[in-house]
Amino acid sequence: MDRTTVRIILAIIGVIVVIGVYLWHRYQTQITAGWKKLAGSLGDAVAQRQARKKAEGLHRSTAQDAADAADADTSFDDYLDDYALSPAREQRIEPYWRDDEPDDEFMDEAPRPRAAAAPPPPSPKTERPAVPNVVQLSVVAVDNAYFTGGEILDAFNRVGLRYGDMGIFHLYNEVDEILFSVASMVEPGTFPMENMMSFECPGVVLFFQPSHVDEPLDVFDSLVSCCHELAIRLNGVEWDVNRQPLTTEKIIELRRAL
Repeated sequence: MDRTTVRIILAIIGVIVVIGVYLWHRYQTQITAGWKKLAGSLGDAVAQRQARKKAEGLHRSTAQDAADAADADTSFDDYLDDYALSPAREQRIEPYWRDDEPDDEFMDEAPRPRAAAAPPPPSPKTERPAVPNVVQLSVVAVDNAYFTGGEILDAFNRVGLRYGDMGIFHLYNEVDEILFSVASMVEPGTFPMENMMSFECPGVVLFFQPSHVDEPLDVFDSLVSCCHELAIRLNGVEWDVNRQPLTTEKIIELRRAL
C-alpha cells in the first residue's frame, strides 16, 4: 500500500470521527432519554411478571390447603362412620344380660357381709427380770496384778468417792445420803486409811441395794459410769456379779430389772 492510499484512508476515518462527534453532541439528549425509557419498560415488565407469578403461587397454595382440609374432614367422617357402624364396638355397650328385663333374683340378692378378719395373736410378753437385792459390779486388775493404795485413793478422789462408814468409800447425794458404795476385794473389804501407801488389792467392788434408794435406775446409771471411769484410771477390766466381763447386754438386763 502506497502513501497516497494511506493518507486517503486516514482522511476518511477522520471525517467519520468528526461526523460522529457532531451527531453525538446534537442528539445526546434524545439518545439518553430513549435508553431510560427502554430500561423503565423492561423493569416494569419484570415486576409485573414477578407479581403475576406470586399471585399464581398464592392461589395454588390456598387451593391445595382447601383440598387437604376437605380430605381430612372426609377421612374423619369416614372414621366416625366406621366407629359408629362397627358391630364389634356396638356389641361392647350391650348389657351383660340378654333378656329384655333384668334378672330380679339377681338384683334382689343382698350383698353378703364379709367375715371379719381374725385379730392377730397377741405377741408374747417378755418377762421382766426380778429386781436383785444387791446390784454389784467390779473393777479388777489384769494379769493377776494388784492395785496399789496410792492409785486407788487418786482414782476414788477423781470420781467423787469419799471415805465413810464401815471403812469403805461411798458416793453421796446433795444431802449426804449414800447412793452406792465401793469395797475392797480383800477380806473384810475395808480400806486401811492409815496404811494405804502400803495397801494392795486385786480389785474393788461397786454395789448398792435398789430397795434403799429413791431412784434405783438413776443410781444404777451413776454406778455404771463410775465403774467405767475407775476401769480407765486404774487400767483394769470390768466384771459383772458372776465375775464375767461386763457387756452391754448385761447392763440392759439390769436396767430392765430396775
